[in-house]
Amino acid sequence: MASSPDEVNAFLDRVVTRLKPKRDEDYASLLALKRSETPGADALDPWDTAYFGRQIRESKGIDEEALKPHFPASEVVPATIKALGEDLFGFTVRGPLDDAQLWHDDCELYEVAKDDIIVGHVALDLKSRDGKFGHQMVVPLRPALVNGAPNCCAVLGNMGDANGRLRFREVETLLHELGHVFHALAGAPKPSILGWAWPMVPWPGGVEMDMLEVPSMLTQQFVYAPAVLAKIARPHAETGASLPSKTIEALAENRHLLAGLGNARYIAMCRYDMAMHSLASAADVDACGLWQEIYRETAGFTEAPGTHFASTWYHMCIGYDAGYYSYLWSEVNAVDAYKQFGDELDAAAGRRFRECVLEPGAAAGGAAMMEAFLGRPFREDAYFERLGVPVSS
Repeated sequence: MASSPDEVNAFLDRVVTRLKPKRDEDYASLLALKRSETPGADALDPWDTAYFGRQIRESKGIDEEALKPHFPASEVVPATIKALGEDLFGFTVRGPLDDAQLWHDDCELYEVAKDDIIVGHVALDLKSRDGKFGHQMVVPLRPALVNGAPNCCAVLGNMGDANGRLRFREVETLLHELGHVFHALAGAPKPSILGWAWPMVPWPGGVEMDMLEVPSMLTQQFVYAPAVLAKIARPHAETGASLPSKTIEALAENRHLLAGLGNARYIAMCRYDMAMHSLASAADVDACGLWQEIYRETAGFTEAPGTHFASTWYHMCIGYDAGYYSYLWSEVNAVDAYKQFGDELDAAAGRRFRECVLEPGAAAGGAAMMEAFLGRPFREDAYFERLGVPVSS
């Protein structure tokens, strides 16, 4: 979608400028809390954001531990995959299948069909276990083939506590990953090189990197839609009470709490990725020093001495090199697209999104697909409105 590094850097600069007042406001709020515990404190340390951020969230009535009894994975996972697959995108979802033979007993297999024709299968491997890959991701296992063999992919995750209950953020992550799943399974363009894939998979082709996250960024937004969250959540495991409406409202109202600081760190990572991949020479590069400089300029922080974040961040060498901005670019597109749904699993909008965006795969350009769905080029305004940033600023 983005046509040049200059376009990417200009996009990042615009977002930084627009979000700076919110970033500064968030910083001041956390610093005030710190001073209540440490009188005379004049700055935040990197670890303060998580500590004092949790205090602010809990003051708003958001306690993820208290929400877990409403999200048993054994019920929430099938309810969520069917809500997205059937209610939103118009597929038929069957599963978990009893006769599936997979690599571990924890795994479950679902079958996805359209108009009684199987379009693909997805294996869900969501539980933590010793020695397992520690990230959350969707892995394409096989593209749709010209002989009619359907798509197949897997969701790898580490979700749930010892009692099989999910945190609210894990439910959001599940919705995100399932957006990738239906993107992977929906399209069967010929040749399959134009299907859903990304740079880590063992065949060429795939969706543009800054389009890849649009469907997943779209679907994760539904966790904050009151009607959808009420559909996914279960009665409290101990009391049998429904998830209180005031809790659902608090989650929606505070979804972007401290988003100014959170986005600032992410944008710093995007800028660092672009800077490292724009160097004329690798000679005499102080990788960690450059990160500190960009992080301080963009987010107002420096990393704790000796942590060497730049040496442990792997996205820059697993396919997101000069492409980490894609998450933000995709989110801006996805927030614009989400307005077409009105906080509902709108079947008409969902099927239009399936036809315009999911099914083409990589057979069309991302900008053209978004324009086909929206009826116009995408705009950034909806993203800033969602964050509470005046559009006219």
